[in-house]
Amino acid sequence: MVFGDSTKFAIEVALEPNSSTRFMGKEPLGRIRAWVGGMPFGAWEEPSCPFGALADELREKGQSKYIAWHPSLEAKSAEARFQALDSLLYHPDSADRISSSLDNSSILTNTVECFDGIKAFALTPPDGTIQLLISDQFGGFAETVVDRTLMGTVASELMDWIRNERRDA
Repeated sequence: MVFGDSTKFAIEVALEPNSSTRFMGKEPLGRIRAWVGGMPFGAWEEPSCPFGALADELREKGQSKYIAWHPSLEAKSAEARFQALDSLLYHPDSADRISSSLDNSSILTNTVECFDGIKAFALTPPDGTIQLLISDQFGGFAETVVDRTLMGTVASELMDWIRNERRDA
């Protein structure tokens, strides 16, 4: 099942095929990957990933009150923005402290095991869009700009699917 637009931003999920590992309590488990700018990110082969934390994070990032921007990013390329955020959040001793408003810009990273080895950021430029920047341990990099409504729709549809797939729903 794919939620969103894989050429821009989408989350792909599948329930675990083995019924004995399909649930943790009532919560469904399965495979997850993100599609950013038409490129897949995440270890699809990672079994039994929970979906809830990812859905919550996407909902948070899609809300109008979510802000992650600093004027110093304006003139930077997508790759330079990624490097600045990577330094700020993961190598703070080597980074200039741009702004604490960027501390919450991380997305996907450390949410679910399938995203181990991935760093991703969601920025909110002044035009009201969300810019997603993502890189994996294999050197893959993608950037896309999406409307906030797409992020919100992906989160909402994923949450509805999770509710429908819960055991004894």
